Amino acid sequence: MLMKNKTNPRAELISFMRGFFVCPIIAFFHYNNLIETIIYKKFNANSFKIIKNKIFFEKILDYLVSLGLLKKFQSKFTTTTLGKKIFLRSGSFLLLHSYKPFINNLEKSLIKSKKISLKCDRSQNVIGSGSTNNKKFFPKAIELVKNENIGLLADIGCGDGNFLSQISKKFPSAPIFASDLSKIAVKAAKKRLSQYIPKNKKKFFVCDAADVKKWSNEIKKIKIKKNSKILISVWYILHEISNHNKNNIIKFFKNIKRYLPNSIILIGEITKMDNKTLIDNKHTSIMPEFLFFHELSGQGVLKYKDYGDILKKIPFNLLKNIKFDVMRTNKKKVPSAFIWLLRN
Repeated sequence: MLMKNKTNPRAELISFMRGFFVCPIIAFFHYNNLIETIIYKKFNANSFKIIKNKIFFEKILDYLVSLGLLKKFQSKFTTTTLGKKIFLRSGSFLLLHSYKPFINNLEKSLIKSKKISLKCDRSQNVIGSGSTNNKKFFPKAIELVKNENIGLLADIGCGDGNFLSQISKKFPSAPIFASDLSKIAVKAAKKRLSQYIPKNKKKFFVCDAADVKKWSNEIKKIKIKKNSKILISVWYILHEISNHNKNNIIKFFKNIKRYLPNSIILIGEITKMDNKTLIDNKHTSIMPEFLFFHELSGQGVLKYKDYGDILKKIPFNLLKNIKFDVMRTNKKKVPSAFIWLLRN
Protein backbone atom coordinates (compact mmCIF):
# COMPACT_ATOMS: atom_id res chain seq x y z
CA MET A 1 0.00 0.00 0.00
CA LEU A 2 1.41 3.39 -0.99
CA MET A 3 1.87 5.87 1.86
CA LYS A 4 1.04 9.48 1.10
CA ASN A 5 3.85 11.94 1.74
CA LYS A 6 3.08 14.25 4.63
CA THR A 7 2.82 17.89 3.63
CA ASN A 8 5.59 20.09 4.98
CA PRO A 9 3.99 23.57 5.16
CA ARG A 10 7.35 25.36 5.33
CA ALA A 11 8.71 23.50 2.28
CA GLU A 12 5.51 24.31 0.40
CA LEU A 13 5.81 27.99 1.35
CA ILE A 14 9.43 28.20 0.19
CA SER A 15 8.75 26.44 -3.10
CA PHE A 16 5.91 28.85 -3.93
CA MET A 17 8.01 31.92 -3.17
CA ARG A 18 11.15 30.65 -4.92
CA GLY A 19 9.34 30.26 -8.21
CA PHE A 20 8.96 34.06 -8.32
CA PHE A 21 12.72 34.38 -8.88
CA VAL A 22 13.72 31.12 -10.56
CA CYS A 23 11.12 31.03 -13.33
CA PRO A 24 12.00 34.40 -14.95
CA ILE A 25 15.74 33.70 -14.64
CA ILE A 26 15.59 30.34 -16.44
CA ALA A 27 13.10 31.76 -18.98
CA PHE A 28 15.62 34.54 -19.69
CA PHE A 29 18.39 31.98 -20.25
CA HIS A 30 16.26 30.09 -22.77
CA TYR A 31 14.84 33.06 -24.65
CA ASN A 32 18.28 34.59 -25.13
CA ASN A 33 19.94 31.33 -26.26
CA LEU A 34 22.22 31.00 -23.22
CA ILE A 35 20.94 27.64 -22.07
CA GLU A 36 23.17 25.33 -24.17
CA THR A 37 26.33 26.99 -22.88
CA ILE A 38 25.06 26.91 -19.31
CA ILE A 39 24.25 23.20 -19.48
CA TYR A 40 27.28 21.87 -21.30
CA LYS A 41 30.23 24.26 -20.77
CA LYS A 42 32.22 26.08 -18.15
CA PHE A 43 31.22 29.74 -18.19
CA ASN A 44 30.99 33.09 -16.46
CA ALA A 45 29.47 36.47 -17.31
CA ASN A 46 32.16 37.12 -19.91
CA SER A 47 31.08 34.02 -21.86
CA PHE A 48 28.00 35.79 -23.22
CA LYS A 49 28.32 38.80 -25.53
CA ILE A 50 24.67 39.70 -24.99
CA ILE A 51 25.25 40.36 -21.27
CA LYS A 52 26.22 43.97 -20.61
CA ASN A 53 25.75 44.13 -16.84
CA LYS A 54 28.38 41.55 -15.85
CA ILE A 55 28.18 42.23 -12.11
CA PHE A 56 24.42 41.71 -11.94
CA PHE A 57 24.67 38.53 -14.00
CA GLU A 58 27.38 37.12 -11.71
CA LYS A 59 25.06 37.75 -8.74
CA ILE A 60 22.34 35.76 -10.48
CA LEU A 61 24.77 32.88 -11.07
CA ASP A 62 25.84 32.96 -7.41
CA TYR A 63 22.16 32.78 -6.42
CA LEU A 64 21.74 29.64 -8.54
CA VAL A 65 24.81 28.17 -6.82
CA SER A 66 23.02 28.67 -3.48
CA LEU A 67 20.11 26.62 -4.84
CA GLY A 68 22.36 23.77 -5.95
CA LEU A 69 21.73 24.33 -9.67
CA LEU A 70 25.26 25.56 -10.40
CA LYS A 71 28.66 25.08 -8.79
CA LYS A 72 31.62 27.43 -8.91
CA PHE A 73 35.32 26.71 -9.08
CA GLN A 74 37.60 29.72 -9.10
CA SER A 75 35.99 32.08 -11.65
CA LYS A 76 34.01 29.52 -13.69
CA PHE A 77 30.53 28.04 -13.25
CA THR A 78 29.30 24.60 -14.25
CA THR A 79 25.89 22.95 -13.99
CA THR A 80 25.16 20.37 -11.30
CA THR A 81 23.26 17.15 -11.94
CA LEU A 82 20.12 18.76 -10.54
CA GLY A 83 20.73 21.92 -12.55
CA LYS A 84 21.13 20.00 -15.80
CA LYS A 85 17.85 18.20 -15.23
CA ILE A 86 16.05 21.49 -14.63
CA PHE A 87 17.77 23.53 -17.36
CA LEU A 88 16.93 20.85 -19.93
CA ARG A 89 13.29 21.77 -19.26
CA SER A 90 13.93 25.49 -19.67
CA GLY A 91 11.33 25.69 -22.44
CA SER A 92 8.63 24.88 -19.87
CA PHE A 93 9.80 27.80 -17.74
CA LEU A 94 9.61 30.08 -20.78
CA LEU A 95 6.12 28.80 -21.58
CA LEU A 96 4.87 29.67 -18.10
CA HIS A 97 6.74 32.97 -18.11
CA SER A 98 4.99 33.98 -21.32
CA TYR A 99 1.94 34.72 -19.15
CA LYS A 100 3.83 37.34 -17.13
CA PRO A 101 1.79 40.22 -18.71
CA PHE A 102 -1.36 38.73 -17.19
CA ILE A 103 0.14 38.21 -13.75
CA ASN A 104 1.51 41.76 -13.78
CA ASN A 105 -1.96 43.13 -14.54
CA LEU A 106 -4.05 41.37 -11.91
CA GLU A 107 -5.30 44.70 -10.58
CA LYS A 108 -6.63 45.64 -14.00
CA SER A 109 -8.22 42.21 -14.49
CA LEU A 110 -9.80 41.90 -11.05
CA ILE A 111 -10.61 45.43 -9.92
CA LYS A 112 -10.57 47.89 -12.80
CA SER A 113 -12.41 45.79 -15.35
CA LYS A 114 -15.24 43.28 -15.49
CA LYS A 115 -13.50 41.43 -18.32
CA ILE A 116 -10.57 39.06 -18.05
CA SER A 117 -7.56 40.80 -19.53
CA LEU A 118 -5.48 37.76 -20.44
CA LYS A 119 -2.47 38.49 -22.57
CA CYS A 120 0.67 36.48 -23.04
CA ASP A 121 4.00 37.22 -24.65
CA ARG A 122 3.25 35.42 -27.91
CA SER A 123 6.89 35.15 -28.95
CA GLN A 124 7.89 33.51 -25.65
CA ASN A 125 4.82 31.28 -25.77
CA VAL A 126 5.60 30.02 -29.28
CA ILE A 127 9.29 29.36 -28.52
CA GLY A 128 8.58 27.78 -25.12
CA SER A 129 5.90 25.48 -26.53
CA GLY A 130 8.11 24.39 -29.43
CA SER A 131 11.06 23.65 -27.17
CA THR A 132 9.00 21.68 -24.65
CA ASN A 133 7.32 19.59 -27.33
CA ASN A 134 10.57 19.05 -29.21
CA LYS A 135 12.15 17.22 -26.29
CA LYS A 136 9.17 15.33 -24.98
CA PHE A 137 6.53 14.72 -27.64
CA PHE A 138 7.92 15.15 -31.13
CA PRO A 139 10.42 12.24 -31.09
CA LYS A 140 7.66 9.81 -30.06
CA ALA A 141 5.33 11.16 -32.75
CA ILE A 142 7.92 10.89 -35.52
CA GLU A 143 8.60 7.31 -34.51
CA LEU A 144 4.91 6.49 -35.07
CA VAL A 145 4.89 7.62 -38.71
CA LYS A 146 8.43 6.89 -39.86
CA ASN A 147 7.32 3.95 -42.06
CA GLU A 148 4.30 5.71 -43.62
CA ASN A 149 4.20 6.71 -47.30
CA ILE A 150 4.08 10.46 -46.72
CA GLY A 151 3.83 12.81 -49.71
CA LEU A 152 3.15 16.05 -47.82
CA LEU A 153 3.75 17.29 -44.27
CA ALA A 154 1.02 19.68 -43.09
CA ASP A 155 1.27 21.15 -39.60
CA ILE A 156 -1.89 22.97 -38.55
CA GLY A 157 -1.07 25.28 -35.65
CA CYS A 158 2.60 25.08 -36.59
CA GLY A 159 3.98 27.38 -33.89
CA ASP A 160 7.63 28.15 -34.60
CA GLY A 161 7.96 25.23 -37.03
CA ASN A 162 9.85 23.01 -34.59
CA PHE A 163 7.89 19.86 -35.43
CA LEU A 164 8.21 20.37 -39.18
CA SER A 165 11.94 20.95 -38.83
CA GLN A 166 12.26 17.59 -37.08
CA ILE A 167 9.94 15.43 -39.17
CA SER A 168 11.17 16.83 -42.50
CA LYS A 169 14.48 15.11 -41.79
CA LYS A 170 12.65 11.77 -41.95
CA PHE A 171 10.80 12.72 -45.15
CA PRO A 172 13.24 15.00 -47.00
CA SER A 173 11.44 14.70 -50.35
CA ALA A 174 8.02 15.71 -48.99
CA PRO A 175 6.95 19.36 -49.33
CA ILE A 176 5.72 21.10 -46.17
CA PHE A 177 2.67 23.21 -45.35
CA ALA A 178 2.84 25.34 -42.18
CA SER A 179 -0.29 27.12 -40.96
CA ASP A 180 -1.09 29.05 -37.80
CA LEU A 181 -3.59 31.69 -36.73
CA SER A 182 -0.72 33.73 -35.25
CA LYS A 183 1.30 35.82 -37.69
CA ILE A 184 4.12 35.80 -35.13
CA ALA A 185 4.15 32.00 -35.18
CA VAL A 186 4.15 31.79 -38.98
CA LYS A 187 6.98 34.32 -39.13
CA ALA A 188 9.00 32.24 -36.64
CA ALA A 189 8.30 29.07 -38.65
CA LYS A 190 9.46 30.78 -41.84
CA LYS A 191 12.68 31.84 -40.17
CA ARG A 192 13.38 28.35 -38.85
CA LEU A 193 12.44 26.36 -41.97
CA SER A 194 13.81 28.67 -44.64
CA GLN A 195 17.35 27.83 -43.61
CA TYR A 196 17.38 24.37 -45.16
CA ILE A 197 14.12 23.63 -47.00
CA PRO A 198 13.99 24.80 -50.65
CA LYS A 199 11.57 27.62 -51.46
CA ASN A 200 9.55 25.49 -53.89
CA LYS A 201 8.98 22.81 -51.22
CA LYS A 202 7.34 24.89 -48.51
CA LYS A 203 4.20 26.97 -48.10
CA PHE A 204 3.19 29.17 -45.17
CA PHE A 205 -0.38 30.22 -44.48
CA VAL A 206 -2.07 32.31 -41.76
CA CYS A 207 -5.41 30.70 -40.99
CA ASP A 208 -7.74 29.56 -38.21
CA ALA A 209 -7.28 25.82 -37.73
CA ALA A 210 -11.06 25.39 -37.43
CA ASP A 211 -11.50 26.60 -41.01
CA VAL A 212 -10.63 23.26 -42.58
CA LYS A 213 -12.03 24.18 -45.99
CA LYS A 214 -9.79 27.24 -46.26
CA TRP A 215 -6.48 25.61 -45.36
CA SER A 216 -7.27 22.36 -47.15
CA ASN A 217 -7.83 24.30 -50.38
CA GLU A 218 -4.29 25.63 -50.06
CA ILE A 219 -2.95 22.13 -49.47
CA LYS A 220 -4.67 20.85 -52.60
CA LYS A 221 -2.61 23.29 -54.67
CA ILE A 222 0.60 21.47 -53.70
CA LYS A 223 1.72 18.58 -55.91
CA ILE A 224 2.51 15.35 -54.12
CA LYS A 225 3.71 11.97 -55.33
CA LYS A 226 1.08 9.52 -56.52
CA ASN A 227 -0.52 7.14 -53.98
CA SER A 228 1.16 8.94 -51.06
CA LYS A 229 -0.59 10.28 -47.98
CA ILE A 230 -0.92 13.76 -46.51
CA LEU A 231 0.23 13.78 -42.90
CA ILE A 232 -1.76 16.36 -40.96
CA SER A 233 -0.28 17.15 -37.55
CA VAL A 234 -2.38 19.04 -35.02
CA TRP A 235 -0.49 19.96 -31.85
CA TYR A 236 -2.63 21.27 -28.97
CA ILE A 237 -5.18 22.86 -31.26
CA LEU A 238 -8.25 20.72 -30.55
CA HIS A 239 -8.89 22.42 -27.21
CA GLU A 240 -8.88 25.78 -29.03
CA ILE A 241 -11.47 24.47 -31.48
CA SER A 242 -13.70 22.72 -28.96
CA ASN A 243 -15.17 25.66 -27.00
CA HIS A 244 -16.01 22.96 -24.42
CA ASN A 245 -18.17 21.21 -27.01
CA LYS A 246 -17.18 17.76 -28.31
CA ASN A 247 -19.26 18.27 -31.43
CA ASN A 248 -16.93 21.01 -32.65
CA ILE A 249 -14.05 18.55 -32.70
CA ILE A 250 -16.17 15.86 -34.35
CA LYS A 251 -17.06 18.38 -37.07
CA PHE A 252 -13.37 19.25 -37.47
CA PHE A 253 -12.42 15.62 -38.17
CA LYS A 254 -15.36 15.07 -40.49
CA ASN A 255 -14.29 18.10 -42.52
CA ILE A 256 -10.77 16.75 -42.86
CA LYS A 257 -12.22 13.50 -44.17
CA ARG A 258 -14.41 15.47 -46.56
CA TYR A 259 -11.77 17.80 -48.00
CA LEU A 260 -8.60 15.68 -47.66
CA PRO A 261 -9.65 12.01 -47.79
CA ASN A 262 -6.08 10.81 -48.49
CA SER A 263 -4.80 11.99 -45.11
CA ILE A 264 -3.59 10.49 -41.88
CA ILE A 265 -3.70 12.58 -38.72
CA LEU A 266 -1.24 12.97 -35.89
CA ILE A 267 -2.62 14.81 -32.89
CA GLY A 268 -1.15 15.85 -29.56
CA GLU A 269 -3.41 17.13 -26.82
CA ILE A 270 -3.61 17.88 -23.10
CA THR A 271 -6.48 16.76 -20.88
CA LYS A 272 -8.60 18.25 -18.16
CA MET A 273 -8.51 16.71 -14.67
CA ASP A 274 -10.46 17.23 -11.47
CA ASN A 275 -8.95 19.12 -8.55
CA LYS A 276 -8.45 15.97 -6.46
CA THR A 277 -6.16 14.54 -9.16
CA LEU A 278 -4.27 17.81 -9.49
CA ILE A 279 -3.77 18.09 -5.72
CA ASP A 280 -2.49 14.53 -5.44
CA ASN A 281 0.06 15.13 -8.22
CA LYS A 282 0.99 18.79 -7.74
CA HIS A 283 4.63 18.02 -6.86
CA THR A 284 5.23 16.19 -10.13
CA SER A 285 3.17 18.20 -12.61
CA ILE A 286 2.60 21.79 -13.77
CA MET A 287 -0.83 20.90 -15.12
CA PRO A 288 -2.55 23.15 -12.53
CA GLU A 289 -0.81 26.14 -14.15
CA PHE A 290 -1.48 24.97 -17.71
CA LEU A 291 -5.16 24.38 -17.04
CA PHE A 292 -5.47 27.68 -15.15
CA PHE A 293 -4.32 29.74 -18.13
CA HIS A 294 -6.29 27.68 -20.62
CA GLU A 295 -9.46 28.26 -18.61
CA LEU A 296 -8.83 31.99 -18.36
CA SER A 297 -8.29 32.29 -22.11
CA GLY A 298 -11.54 30.45 -22.80
CA GLN A 299 -9.97 27.36 -24.33
CA GLY A 300 -12.00 24.20 -24.00
CA VAL A 301 -9.67 21.54 -22.62
CA LEU A 302 -11.60 18.27 -22.48
CA LYS A 303 -11.29 15.17 -20.33
CA TYR A 304 -9.54 12.11 -21.72
CA LYS A 305 -12.87 10.30 -21.50
CA ASP A 306 -14.36 12.94 -23.82
CA TYR A 307 -11.81 12.07 -26.49
CA GLY A 308 -12.84 8.45 -26.19
CA ASP A 309 -16.41 9.54 -26.97
CA ILE A 310 -15.18 11.64 -29.90
CA LEU A 311 -13.27 8.70 -31.35
CA LYS A 312 -16.50 6.72 -31.68
CA LYS A 313 -18.09 9.41 -33.85
CA ILE A 314 -15.36 10.42 -36.29
CA PRO A 315 -14.47 8.74 -39.63
CA PHE A 316 -10.99 7.74 -38.46
CA ASN A 317 -9.53 4.73 -36.71
CA LEU A 318 -7.04 4.96 -33.89
CA LEU A 319 -3.80 3.25 -34.95
CA LYS A 320 -1.49 4.29 -32.12
CA ASN A 321 -2.00 5.84 -28.70
CA ILE A 322 0.81 7.15 -26.50
CA LYS A 323 -0.06 8.51 -23.04
CA PHE A 324 2.17 10.98 -21.20
CA ASP A 325 2.55 11.89 -17.54
CA VAL A 326 -0.14 9.59 -16.23
CA MET A 327 -1.60 10.95 -12.99
CA ARG A 328 -2.86 8.62 -10.32
CA THR A 329 -5.54 9.32 -7.76
CA ASN A 330 -7.35 6.58 -5.87
CA LYS A 331 -7.75 3.82 -8.49
CA LYS A 332 -7.86 6.13 -11.53
CA LYS A 333 -5.05 6.70 -14.02
CA VAL A 334 -5.41 9.73 -16.26
CA PRO A 335 -2.87 10.95 -18.83
CA SER A 336 -1.99 14.65 -18.74
CA ALA A 337 -1.35 14.51 -22.49
CA PHE A 338 -1.53 12.02 -25.33
CA ILE A 339 -0.58 11.45 -28.96
CA TRP A 340 -2.91 9.72 -31.39
CA LEU A 341 -2.23 8.48 -34.91
CA LEU A 342 -5.47 8.29 -36.90
CA ARG A 343 -6.26 6.86 -40.34
CA ASN A 344 -9.57 7.12 -42.20
